[in-house]
Amino acid sequence: AWAMRAKELLTADAPAPIRAMVTCLQLNIAHVRYEMPRVVELAHQALDLLAEGDPYGLSVTALANLASAQMSMGDLPAATKTFREMARLGQETGHRFLLETAWSSLAYLLHLQLKPREAEALCRQAIEQAVGPRGELFPVAGRSLVLLGLIAYERNELAAAGEHLAKGLELAQQAGPSSSVMQAAFTLAWLQALSGDREAALATATGVCQAASQLNLPLLDAFVAGCEADLRLRLGDVEAAARWAEAAGLSPGDPVQYEREAEYVSFARLLLAQDRPAEAQQLLESLEQFARTRGIGRSLLTVHILRAQAEHTLGHHTEALTHLEQAVQLAAP
Repeated sequence: AWAMRAKELLTADAPAPIRAMVTCLQLNIAHVRYEMPRVVELAHQALDLLAEGDPYGLSVTALANLASAQMSMGDLPAATKTFREMARLGQETGHRFLLETAWSSLAYLLHLQLKPREAEALCRQAIEQAVGPRGELFPVAGRSLVLLGLIAYERNELAAAGEHLAKGLELAQQAGPSSSVMQAAFTLAWLQALSGDREAALATATGVCQAASQLNLPLLDAFVAGCEADLRLRLGDVEAAARWAEAAGLSPGDPVQYEREAEYVSFARLLLAQDRPAEAQQLLESLEQFARTRGIGRSLLTVHILRAQAEHTLGHHTEALTHLEQAVQLAAP
């Protein structure tokens, strides 16, 4: 209501930065409402208004919201470009927080695109920007440490992964929740399970679910519930995962959306565990097309492995080997 009133009070000759300020208020509200196409539209309007000058530093708000919306819509190339612009702005202005945020976000995108070496280098650069005067790390460094942990996990460097994840989560929780931080917590839970401490793994998962439920964000709740179901499935509790899928209303023929992609990958694993390979294949074909179209190599790698399992169960051994070969080619670098 206040943002609408502010817009009504703007005169035709109001300075561009003031009009941009109202536009940024509107795009923040649109973001909370998850109206992502509207966020993209308003962010571009704000940036156009700020082209001649940005006395209030509003470009940061516009770029951060724009990149987040582009990621939510699955447009990784556009989000990558926006985060690079954020990094450029951070270097020009000496804004360390902005630079750290841009680099850690870029690293996350590079990780999704199966470029772990570049992602790791950016994470370390980002962490250097988040060191305080007494050598302490600011909470903003948490996300970069978390990503270093995920990269170490995928290299099977489990001790390093656990160390990075634990330290990163401790910092990241001070900075506020995000889906990547929640995912990292479940990776830490899986590491606890691998070390033989099932109870600690379940306790970690429960803590994440409780933290997410306090935020009243339906999409985050759904994401966390999917991660918990995936963990329980890995621990052999097929029934718990099946109850989750039923409650979530998932079906093999559903169209895949970027913000729910992780849930559908977990659902595909469940279908395989329930000996429903044909239905799993139907879903995995959609996931493969989705990942290819958006250049999400990390997802494509997982899908190839799951498709190999489905084809093997169906007795299609040549097709299974083809998918495994493609997975190895993606993973080797």
